[in-house]
Amino acid sequence: MGYTVELEDHHLRCRSEAAARAAVEVVAADPWIHPYHLQVSAVCRTSPPNDRDWCLEIEHFQGDHWHDDDAQRVWLALAPFIADEATIEFQGEDSTRWRIRWHG
Repeated sequence: MGYTVELEDHHLRCRSEAAARAAVEVVAADPWIHPYHLQVSAVCRTSPPNDRDWCLEIEHFQGDHWHDDDAQRVWLALAPFIADEATIEFQGEDSTRWRIRWHG
């Protein structure tokens, strides 16, 4: 039985510009993640750019058929690049909602 997950919101602030760009590379290099399940880009939310305002912008998210192990692998792979208190929120097909928050 399948389970559909929709991306609700994301605030994936990165530790720096270098971290944001490295996270994009991690996603792009993983054949399971990219391009079908997740595509991200590095963006800065301020002008002029400030190193602490870089984040990952989710360009594509396909949440169908992610098993817990797959999802854990993706979010843990991004952990070294994501700033404390960054979050991503989901909603399942049964309207269950949950959030992942990075810390430490």
